[in-house]
Amino acid sequence: MKGEVGLGHKRDMPFFERMSMIGNIDDGEYHLQIKNVSLADDDNYRCQLTPTDDEPTPKLSKRVKLTIIVQPKDPILVGESIEGGLTSSSKNQQLIGQFNQIAATEGHSLQVSCQSRAGRPAAQISWVLAEDWLGKRIIAHIIPSNNETETTTVFRYQTNRVPFPSAGHPLRHSRGRRLLANITEFRDLDGDSQLYSVISNLNYSPSRDDNGHFLVCVATHEAYGKEAKTASISLDVFYPPKVIIEVETEDNGKIRESGSIRLLCRSDSRPNEDLKYSWNWDGEPKRLEILANHRISISSLRFNDNLKKVNCTVENSVGFGSSAFELNVPFGPRFMSTNQTKIIDRGSETTFQCEVLGNPTPIIRWYHGREQETPIHEGANLTIKNAQDWEEGEYRCIAEVEGFPSKTLYHQLYLKGPPKVRFIEYILSENEKDITLICEVQSRVLPVNIQWFHNGRRMDVAERIRTGEGDGNNNKNKNRFQVNDDKLGKHLLLSKMTIFDFVEQDLGLWNCSARNDYGVVWEQKDVRLLGIFDKIEIQWKEMPFQLRIVFGSVIFCIFAVLFLLLLVWLIWRGCCCCDRRIGHSKMSNNSSYPNGGSISVKCEPVDGMTASESCGTPPYPLPQQYFYNNE
Repeated sequence: MKGEVGLGHKRDMPFFERMSMIGNIDDGEYHLQIKNVSLADDDNYRCQLTPTDDEPTPKLSKRVKLTIIVQPKDPILVGESIEGGLTSSSKNQQLIGQFNQIAATEGHSLQVSCQSRAGRPAAQISWVLAEDWLGKRIIAHIIPSNNETETTTVFRYQTNRVPFPSAGHPLRHSRGRRLLANITEFRDLDGDSQLYSVISNLNYSPSRDDNGHFLVCVATHEAYGKEAKTASISLDVFYPPKVIIEVETEDNGKIRESGSIRLLCRSDSRPNEDLKYSWNWDGEPKRLEILANHRISISSLRFNDNLKKVNCTVENSVGFGSSAFELNVPFGPRFMSTNQTKIIDRGSETTFQCEVLGNPTPIIRWYHGREQETPIHEGANLTIKNAQDWEEGEYRCIAEVEGFPSKTLYHQLYLKGPPKVRFIEYILSENEKDITLICEVQSRVLPVNIQWFHNGRRMDVAERIRTGEGDGNNNKNKNRFQVNDDKLGKHLLLSKMTIFDFVEQDLGLWNCSARNDYGVVWEQKDVRLLGIFDKIEIQWKEMPFQLRIVFGSVIFCIFAVLFLLLLVWLIWRGCCCCDRRIGHSKMSNNSSYPNGGSISVKCEPVDGMTASESCGTPPYPLPQQYFYNNE
């Protein structure tokens, strides 16, 4: 049976000349043979067993589908070459030759149609971008933007739709780069010939990278075997300039402050004739010099030129393109914040700021005290929490940029509290009758009240001036005391107590006291008559440093000479004593002999003296030092 039509039970099938049953009857073979197969033979076939006595019910075999394959014609491309691509108007479409070139503009769509006609089943069409016209070296597969091809099937001269055969397309699912495009497909079935025609319309926007490549329509069909048929066209893509700015540095290849920089503007465009170049930048126009061959030079670079942009714009017949170059000017640290002085309560919190500009980005380190070499913090801000006495003092913010000297910013932290008092010195006037006592007072809390005391008694200057109080002679001692407070800074005072016509009663302990809202602090000094050593000390302190070195050297030399003379004298005296002792020892040894002999002494009167007086015992004892012990 063919479809629902019986072909007959006779082996020669007389009503169908091209069909017959073949095979060995004894073996039960009833094969169907069709000669000169045509499209009319494309149908479902079954074998039917007629009823018998043993099996009264007829039986049918499973259906077998016979598909007639017709190789379609080679694919062809249809379109029209215009500026900006191809038009989709069918009345103006024309056949595009295999080696033709189609003009396109970047950013504009072009339309190309690929047709595969008279095939069964319908051919499968896909699009690729390739380096060659045969599509062997594929760059990318072009797929629908919605990942599904919009397909419309048209049946002509056919009342019943025939199931549409499908042929898998291996390229559609290949790996690699993919490009998106709008693809619509029309499939036309001719009712008389039962052949299919496929038309694939591609709406594609090429890029500058596609220039010189091939747009390839790939048709696959079962009749082609493993090979595919292709139709291709070369893309001639026009595009606006793509601009690149390159650096041609001066100053031995380094960009630095006060130096200059030279830039080159390059462009890639089609067409690349009659290009127009223009430059601009964010800085002063007078420092930008236009050079030949699309170059510029910017002179007298400054630190604030860093991160400024230089723009180059290039224009051709298609459009224009531009590029911006950001200047990178290295420069050393520059402080944007100033020195800060913080006066806070104990236990409170404060923050020091150190805002620094630099290129590359500065490294900021904090140090406490001038002698400290180990950083306590890194960063632009230093926060001190629960401030205590040991945290008071100077804080250094040191900013470092590689290749440049470091910069330092000093900050001060003070804790609110009683004043600090220091008795500096007292000065004797030129007439040596007046004396001035100097007291330094430092207070972070204002106001501060300074008072002077002498031997425990307050020296209220204003009261003494009014009463004229003195030590028995009011007229003489009136207004002898005067206090001047000099403000050396916001928190530093110098209080001077001047005593005119200084007398012995003014000697003793002088006390300088300072008071603010946090307490009172004092320091005292014992004022006494100057001795010679005090005067020497004062003169020594007032002497210039170079003169001190000279006098010190002279005094040292004098003492060194005196010491050497003393040492020589001591050595000489020691040698003399040794000689005298040796001489007396010899005299004693000569007065006796080892053999026990004796010496006879004869005494005779001399100059009126008797012999006993000359040789006897002396009338007075000899001094002890004249006796030497020879033992």
